[in-house]
Amino acid sequence: MDKEILSIKNSFSDALEKAAAPEQVEEIRIEYLGRKGALTLVLRALKDLPEEERRRIGEQANLLRREIEERLAEKRAESEKTARESVLKKEWLDVTRPGIKSLRGHLHPITKVRRELEDIFISMGFGIVEGPEMELEHYNFDSLNMPETHPARETQDTWWIDHAPVMVKNHGIKKETRLLLRTQVTQIQIRHMEKHNPPFRIIMPGTVFRREATDASHEIQFVQMDGMMVDNKASLADLKGIMEAVLKKLFGPRIKTRLRAGFFPFVEPGVEMDIECLYCDQRGCPVCKHSGWIEVFPGGIVHPRVFKAAGLEPRQWQGIAWDIGVDRIAILKYKIPDLRLLRSGDVRFLRQF
Repeated sequence: MDKEILSIKNSFSDALEKAAAPEQVEEIRIEYLGRKGALTLVLRALKDLPEEERRRIGEQANLLRREIEERLAEKRAESEKTARESVLKKEWLDVTRPGIKSLRGHLHPITKVRRELEDIFISMGFGIVEGPEMELEHYNFDSLNMPETHPARETQDTWWIDHAPVMVKNHGIKKETRLLLRTQVTQIQIRHMEKHNPPFRIIMPGTVFRREATDASHEIQFVQMDGMMVDNKASLADLKGIMEAVLKKLFGPRIKTRLRAGFFPFVEPGVEMDIECLYCDQRGCPVCKHSGWIEVFPGGIVHPRVFKAAGLEPRQWQGIAWDIGVDRIAILKYKIPDLRLLRSGDVRFLRQF
């Protein structure tokens, strides 16, 4: 047994001297002091020895155990220090060098144009009003002079929501109405007039949804910004002035515009303001359908039925209203050839703006 303890001591010293990494030190600990380690087996065998020899061998084995534990602790600390120094040498960093500049995000083209439009209208004394994206058929169509049989509904393919009909009360009459994703933000006019008395000037920005095939000039969702001014003397002259002022601030003072008649159910009379095609300088191209002009600003005098639907007396008030397609303004301002690029999520495209 004496020879066995001496052999364990010598082999441990040789193994510990060769160990360099903390993992190797741990392997040596297990080899000699683990549950099945060499010294552990000697200690377990003491019970089979005579009492006098058991005391003597036990004392030697315990002394060796303490020695092994102390030397393992010293070697472990030394190997961990060496490992840290090695990592520091390998991963040395000059803290005085400039850091790598991180890429910063920026505003989306649609957001830029929307904020620019909002700033223009705010400078003219308009307030911003918003409404729900999930809307009632009553507000989205019926109150805007578009009953169920109106042909204008055919141009607004609608995302209907599978939901039980909702009861609404209009002029004291209760009726059922369905839920949908709004096809326009014009219905915010009705909601605002139901709770606020004229005179007022408001713009109504927001995303709208149409169930239609996408192509270079159509998307299933886009941003609109409606505007409305109601007082006792609002006129088409005021509307024309607002339209021209906004377009000149967006595209510069030299932009060419024209005003022509148009039809929209919620205004009477209706007009449309076009601007010169910025893609072809009015020479004619597919974007402007070879006309040299692009429609950007429909509007008109608020229809009396819209006032009645909101609970206002048409003979007492007069209003002008208009609509701006923010997405369309964005593709014109930045000369983007395809509307679908705006929502493609392609960072390479967005970095250009």
